[in-house]
Amino acid sequence: MQRISFEHIDENGNHSTKNPKNFESIFWKWYGIAALSPGYVKAMKPFLIVSGMTVEYRMPVIDTTSYLEDVFGRFPVIQSVFEPVPGYYVSPLSVAKNTAFPPWDQRYYLPPDKLAQQSFGALSSGLRAAAGLKLNDVILATRLDTDDTSTFPFSIRVRVQGG
Repeated sequence: MQRISFEHIDENGNHSTKNPKNFESIFWKWYGIAALSPGYVKAMKPFLIVSGMTVEYRMPVIDTTSYLEDVFGRFPVIQSVFEPVPGYYVSPLSVAKNTAFPPWDQRYYLPPDKLAQQSFGALSSGLRAAAGLKLNDVILATRLDTDDTSTFPFSIRVRVQGG
C-alpha cells in the first residue's frame, strides 16, 4: 500500500519549510471542491462583474468553519448569487469552458450558453473497486433529513493517493 504523506524533507533530512500549513495536525485535503486559503483570498484582486448598467466587484467567499480546513489551510469556495447554485460549494471540472470567469467561480467550468449545471459525481479508484461502479453509471441519492432525491452520473474519474 502506498503511504499518504504531505511531508517534505530537506537535504539534511529535516522537515522542510515547504511542508503544508497544518502539517502533522490535519491529514486530509480537498478533492473535487474549489478551496482557497484566507490569505490567498485577502491578497486577490476583485473580479469585475458588469451586468447591464451595474458594475460590481466580487471576491470569492469561503466557508471558514474550522473543521473544514485542510492540511494546506484551505477552505471550500461557496457559489454566489451570480452562479448556478448559490450557497453550494464550487465543483471544479478538469476543463475550463468559460475563461471569462475566475477558476473559483462555478461558471468558469460551464459553457457560456449553459445557465445551470447538472449534478455529477467524481468516481475515485477506491469507490470503483468497492462498489463496482464505472464512468457514466447513474445512481440515486436521497437526502435523509428531507427525503429529497436526485439521480446523477459519474462523469469524471479521480485518483486518490493510496486508493
